[in-house]
Amino acid sequence: MTRHLPERTHANSRRTLEQSIRDYVLPVIGSLGLDDLHRADLVDAALRVAAVGKVVTAHRRGQRIRAVLDHVVDRGDIEPHPGAELSRVLPGVDKTPMAAVAPAELPARLSVIESYPELVTRLCLLLLTHTFLRTSELVGAQWSEILDPETWVIPKGRMKRCIAHVVPSPGGFARFSRSCAR
Repeated sequence: MTRHLPERTHANSRRTLEQSIRDYVLPVIGSLGLDDLHRADLVDAALRVAAVGKVVTAHRRGQRIRAVLDHVVDRGDIEPHPGAELSRVLPGVDKTPMAAVAPAELPARLSVIESYPELVTRLCLLLLTHTFLRTSELVGAQWSEILDPETWVIPKGRMKRCIAHVVPSPGGFARFSRSCAR
């Protein structure tokens, strides 16, 4: 039976994974051979990231180290590895949900956005407020994705879950440019 590493279908996910290993893992353990790799090295690689306040990033690095080493074990290159359960040596992750704007606060927030002096930023903030998109989806928008004055279709290649996303605007996207042009 052939075993494979999980594939990242989204190009941004692949780039993020490769960059995180290059930036946070290889500087600490990249020069070590599989036979020279010890748990203390892996714990050090994870704790260095946590030490600079990037606890969530440290947990992700631990998961990625484990996935790579699981793959190596499955191929038979090494026996069960020292990278198992790195997350238990890291500080806990703050799981406080992101704060939501209370309905009563929305008019004041919109007023602040509407009075923002820089046109492009104001437009982006209004679009984010009205569409509930991720910032990266808005920043990567292309005119070709706007199918008509009321429909924006973000292609699956730009979406986190690789599913095309339709962003309706009953009032039309043109109203944002009119309201921001003031």
